[in-house]
Amino acid sequence: MKYTILLLSALIFFIACNKDRNERSELYIDGKSISTRNVEGYYIMGEPELYFKDKVDEKTIHFGLSFNIHKFPTSGSYILSYGGTGDSLVPIGFVLDQIQYYTDKQNQTKLDVYEYNGRGKYIINPTWFYSYFPDPTNSYYIKGNDSILVRGTIYEPKNITVR
Repeated sequence: MKYTILLLSALIFFIACNKDRNERSELYIDGKSISTRNVEGYYIMGEPELYFKDKVDEKTIHFGLSFNIHKFPTSGSYILSYGGTGDSLVPIGFVLDQIQYYTDKQNQTKLDVYEYNGRGKYIINPTWFYSYFPDPTNSYYIKGNDSILVRGTIYEPKNITVR
């Protein structure tokens, strides 16, 4: 009886601790999975951004995407872009093992957005990302030879902060 009460108490504590956690987001980079609840959401200069930091094969990854609208969307499709300011564009990129990766400038792959529990669920359709390096002669980037296929599902976090 004493062990049953202890087990039930531990189960209730576990459920209570998990109810406020973010949904588990999952990203696949060249078929290798990253699963995390540590997605962070920000409003930077009035525009929403999602970010997380994790590891892939002992390599650190910093992943981010932003929306050129003034709230996190809960429906629609957006073009994953290298940059740009159009409402239909979602600038996206990441740094993997100190190398920057972005979509090709002509990319037309979509980010599909759905509502999930009152928040955004963001489906990154399979997209090629390419290494880019700073051009020392100006403020542009030079496309490298490395490419990585990325897909995944990112959930809007429960807590959003303003920076």
